Amino acid sequence: MRIGFFNGYSIWGGGEKWHIEMAKNCHDKGDKVFIYSPIDGELAKRSRDLGFHNRDVQITKNSYFNIFFYFKVKAMIERDELDVLVFNSFRDVRSAALAVKAAKVKKVVLRCGMPIAPKQSLSYRLAFQRGIDYFVPISKAVRDEFKNKSPLLLSENKYAPVIANGIDLDDFSYVGETSEELITLGNAVRLSHQKGLDMLLPSLKILKERGHHFVMKIAGTGEESESLEKLRSELGLEKEVEFLGHTDDVASFVKTIDIYAFTSRYEGTARSMIEAMACGKPVVAFNTSSMKEVVADSKSGFLAEAFSEEDFANKLEILIKDKNLRAQFGKNGRQIVEEEFDKKKNFARWYDFLSK
Repeated sequence: MRIGFFNGYSIWGGGEKWHIEMAKNCHDKGDKVFIYSPIDGELAKRSRDLGFHNRDVQITKNSYFNIFFYFKVKAMIERDELDVLVFNSFRDVRSAALAVKAAKVKKVVLRCGMPIAPKQSLSYRLAFQRGIDYFVPISKAVRDEFKNKSPLLLSENKYAPVIANGIDLDDFSYVGETSEELITLGNAVRLSHQKGLDMLLPSLKILKERGHHFVMKIAGTGEESESLEKLRSELGLEKEVEFLGHTDDVASFVKTIDIYAFTSRYEGTARSMIEAMACGKPVVAFNTSSMKEVVADSKSGFLAEAFSEEDFANKLEILIKDKNLRAQFGKNGRQIVEEEFDKKKNFARWYDFLSK
């Protein structure tokens, strides 16, 4: 199989990580792999030493109606004689899908990782209807959001079955509870509005006012770091909440906590929750977006009423008080991850889908 992965972003994130991991999976099976990405971007840099063929693609806001860009991409894809090409973003589809399809690629796929839908403008409709063969969501929430918000973009027969994200179970081994006295809550997350830490801190204030002793460790950086540190001070949580900054070793971080407190407003599939569950940590999250597809309520964790700071605190309080429940939820969570979110199994599903 000759397979291409198209990603016009220079930054490194979840989509880029999936692209390079899936590309390596294909390469290891003997396929010819092509990466279409900015040559100075992180994806291209990380793929150079893996034996992939790199092609420089520079996307701008006007690429989708640039005739020169269209013919450049078409000629590039034709030379590489691809059987399959995988997109990972709406912007890239609008910019290049028609050129890719004109190059006679047999199967053009969009992997969608966030419960967000694009506009139904003419440019998007043309690109999706004529340039995409299959839409593969990573959760039901992603699929439903797309179908409900942008029903004109794809016909029903282009929706492929859900293939969830997965993690390496060897990296995230089961450890269960680690603290002996002071309960440690944790979250490894980008400090952004999406992740809802502005709701987490008031929930922790409620717990403190009820007399609970705990520490909350937050690993990550982001645009809301200053405002969150200010909120921590305003709520009097300087002793309870620790901002640790960026960590490259999420597995080691997760293994040091007792409860994973996740307040995201929406997710495609929350990888960090899966990682916590794999390590045997109970999870508390809001009942919104795809959370119920990851957390089995009252089995591997609790789903609090969406965006209710008080109910989130209530659910945390139950787990803080009950060591046996934490242990049971942790064991159940590990089992769920092994059954549904094992990266090796889900990459095998992907490969089967792409190679047919």
